[in-house]
Amino acid sequence: MSPRPLSRNASRRVWRDEVYSWALLRNRWGHQLLFGGIDVHMLRHGESTLNAEGRITGTLNIELTPKGRIEAVALRDRLMPPYELILSSSLRRARETLEYAMTAAGLQAPYYVDCRLNERSLGILEGENERPIPQFASGDLDFAPAGGETYREVCQRCLSLLLDLYRWSRDHKGARALLSTHMGPLRVLMAIINGVKRADRMMALNFKNTQLVTARLDLVPWPPFLED
Repeated sequence: MSPRPLSRNASRRVWRDEVYSWALLRNRWGHQLLFGGIDVHMLRHGESTLNAEGRITGTLNIELTPKGRIEAVALRDRLMPPYELILSSSLRRARETLEYAMTAAGLQAPYYVDCRLNERSLGILEGENERPIPQFASGDLDFAPAGGETYREVCQRCLSLLLDLYRWSRDHKGARALLSTHMGPLRVLMAIINGVKRADRMMALNFKNTQLVTARLDLVPWPPFLED
């Protein structure tokens, strides 16, 4: 089966993309944040050209492979519309995955870009062959390759995104949101939502291409792995 073309009417407006200070996040969050009982569906993009070559991608703005486009179309059977809010990373592979999936599922709703869903920057490692990074395996939140981004910084932007989702949820109780993102943010978001206690366990979370994970946001505690 060949993938259907991207919708020419796909809307890519910016939602909110501010990264808040740690002081503001800690003050607004407190011990836990009480959401309005919203459902969040998060997906990782389809296979990209560098995924297929076994190379590190990070913030490189690359496209899906033909296999990745077919994977994205197959998402139509796993999406659960209606979605009151649809957000995507600004990177091409995440936007393509979302657009192919929405077109295949017949979803005409607009989606918004939020750069806080972008993959973490891996600096000088981007484009290199994939290999284990001991600092990530040990749960070092403050390690970054030269020119890259720490996991603590990824946590800061993911918490900022969740805080805005919390504000949105107050007027949309029981609503459903769809997020198209990458491995790094998915690890952080699922660890926060599920109360993962250790940073190494957060970094060990793994998601396949076009894997769709769901979570209900009710009481979300401040991430204990940040205090580990």
